[in-house]
Amino acid sequence: MSVTCLQSRVVASIELSVDECLAIGYRKSDLSCLQCEELIKFELFSLKDSCLKCCSKDSGDESVKKYSSARLEVCG
Repeated sequence: MSVTCLQSRVVASIELSVDECLAIGYRKSDLSCLQCEELIKFELFSLKDSCLKCCSKDSGDESVKKYSSARLEVCG
């Protein structure tokens, strides 16, 4: 059983390239590993492994969120 556990951890730790992540629906630059861990709350276990292969390790304060772009619409 420990061998199986070790193998699954090794497979999950292999990172995918930016293009590979985009191909499966993840934007690597915006994906936090904490978001991947949240998938467990919704029983999305099958997505967690691929998510962890594309996420960025969280190193900073989660209260500060940076976005890659924004769109401002002025109505009136």
